[in-house]
Amino acid sequence: MSFERRSDAGYMIDLTGTLLRRTLWLALAAVIVLAAIEFAADSYPQFRNLIGLPRLIASLAFQYQITFTLLEQSGLAERGERARIWALLGLSIVMEIAILIGLVLLVIPGIYLLVRWTVAVPVLVAKRTGVFEALKRSGEEMEGRYWPVLGVCLVFGSALLLGVGTMFALGPHATPSSSIATDILLSAGLVGYWYAAVAIYIAGRPYGNVGEVFA
Repeated sequence: MSFERRSDAGYMIDLTGTLLRRTLWLALAAVIVLAAIEFAADSYPQFRNLIGLPRLIASLAFQYQITFTLLEQSGLAERGERARIWALLGLSIVMEIAILIGLVLLVIPGIYLLVRWTVAVPVLVAKRTGVFEALKRSGEEMEGRYWPVLGVCLVFGSALLLGVGTMFALGPHATPSSSIATDILLSAGLVGYWYAAVAIYIAGRPYGNVGEVFA
């Protein structure tokens, strides 16, 4: 695949849409379950800390399953090998801490790391690397592709940003229906980002087009 093609935001967005359509059932299941857990936390704030563990488990399980399924369909991962949930947990912790620090300090460093590490999870799952090797390889994958990838992340993260904005705007005045809508937006944004990450990773592989990926 040419450098221009693998760096084309439109191509990566189209590929994300293809991945979503092919595994729509999985995407919907993830959104519904994650939104339901968030709504339970909103409805019963006294149990929010207890709900944190099921939320973490569900998020990791769906992210791994979505990533692995898409990579397997594209011939970039194989079944029969041990699932790497613990490695994914470690990677998630390192990424979230570093990105959060970057966002708190100057915002721009956090956004930079978010984009630079976009494909860290697909690398971890496909190449079965360690946590820091996945981060390193993800950074290498972004060489010359930063701005197009940032655009893709913004497109599929818009629902996440809208959900966060709505949550803060409503605050204590949120109704059950508005809470459900916000939780769905947040979950859809998160799941959309997972799909986009895999699409960006696949776009960098030596395939001529989407049809060849799923041939």
